[in-house]
Amino acid sequence: MYGDTPFTLAGSSNYGLPLVFTSSNPAIASISGSTVTINRAGTVTIYANQPGNTTHCVAPEISQIVTINKAPLTSTANNIFKNYGDINPSLAITYTGLLNGDNSSVIDVPPSISTSATTLSNTGTYPIALSGGTDNNYIISRVNGTLNINKANLIVTANNASKIYGSANPLLSISYSGFKNGEIVTVLDLSPTVSTL
Repeated sequence: MYGDTPFTLAGSSNYGLPLVFTSSNPAIASISGSTVTINRAGTVTIYANQPGNTTHCVAPEISQIVTINKAPLTSTANNIFKNYGDINPSLAITYTGLLNGDNSSVIDVPPSISTSATTLSNTGTYPIALSGGTDNNYIISRVNGTLNINKANLIVTANNASKIYGSANPLLSISYSGFKNGEIVTVLDLSPTVSTL
């Protein structure tokens, strides 16, 4: 499998002559002496040759096909939150299982990430969905995340008022700060009341 440690080839000739190992595609699997280093997933043919010497002829070439499988890689949509009416935070993916010092930039086609939540979406939980994604060295699995929309902060202020001693109280009023999406007080499920002692 891609990411496995180098391994040693075994082989012998009946007269104890040394063997020479070669790879049909060093980009997939390279060979130094009898040690094979896996460079990427794919199929490669390993050849063993005994070149002979002054007393022995060259032996027929022997070959073995080696299949290097893709490694598993998990892509996870990061969970995020925002307040009602705010723009969506940046959507991001975390990868688990990268090998050989790889980082997310090596992935051939990263999964796409999206959510149905917008600035107009009500409070609640919305999925962050992953789709697609392919790579030559990894089999990519996908784990969706969530976007939690919390209530926005709304400041309710009782407006200051004044009157002359002995006169009736003036009309008491309220000011609001923090409405989103052009909304006004009529969107409140239960409006605050104002009074004075």
